[in-house]
Amino acid sequence: MSCIDCHTGAGLMGFLRNDEGSGIDIRCDDCHANRNPRLTLASEDLGKSRDARKIPFPLTGMQPFLATINGTPLWHVQLQGQEAYLYPKTGGPAIRIPQVPVAHVPLQEKHKRLTCDACHAEWVPTCLGCHVEYDPEASQWDHLEGKATAGAWKEVRWDIDAAPPTLGLTGDGKIQVFVPGMIMTLAHPELGEPLFLRHFAELSPHTTGKSRGCNDCHRSSVSLGLGKGTLSLEGDALKFSPSRHLLQDGLPADAWASLLKDRQATAKGYPRPFNAEEIKRIFTAVPDP
Repeated sequence: MSCIDCHTGAGLMGFLRNDEGSGIDIRCDDCHANRNPRLTLASEDLGKSRDARKIPFPLTGMQPFLATINGTPLWHVQLQGQEAYLYPKTGGPAIRIPQVPVAHVPLQEKHKRLTCDACHAEWVPTCLGCHVEYDPEASQWDHLEGKATAGAWKEVRWDIDAAPPTLGLTGDGKIQVFVPGMIMTLAHPELGEPLFLRHFAELSPHTTGKSRGCNDCHRSSVSLGLGKGTLSLEGDALKFSPSRHLLQDGLPADAWASLLKDRQATAKGYPRPFNAEEIKRIFTAVPDP
């Protein structure tokens, strides 16, 4: 498969009718568990579309087609009864698309907020920190001035790796994969004290594989946002001993969440980590391994 076998022209070029600013036109469900009404060539004159002329399989009768959540037809996906086949846009034999049964997710009601990536993403890229410092004694090329000018910014990165995903809550309450977006110290003579920032970003990492086990999420301090370390229940309280050193905000270098202080969103709808109460509820939801 290639990138364009999933990503549509409307999504890549930004021509989305119902887009809310995400720029995303395709989701796992659109091929693996699409419950939306089917389209036909007669639907809204779809047969006049230039893309419809490139349908890579013979049409029979009122051939149904899938559409993305934004209504973009997936002309290269053939539906045959309960089966679906993807025809690669760069050529090659058709690929059977496994269909997700309605009861695919264990404990369907309790896990209904999980995104596909929350269980099926096997690893994510991580960059746990960078230090950006201004040196007034050095010089640096100024692209606006077109010449070297006084003062230079120097950036040092550290601890770049691939690791199991951290989970958190999106703005609409879904449980999704997050990665360190910026864990940074910024130093400048005019700041006085260095400025420290810690932000995690939502990501669909495209590392899809076999679903993670219960303990990989419920009993993993990394998945729960606390970072690497030992997490245990002592009496009625959770105790966490981090493996990494603490940074300026009192959290371990690889952490997003805390058992001591909730890190809530500062803006409406902004993603956030699990709070202490949620972490305990998730941890105690499964029996001891």
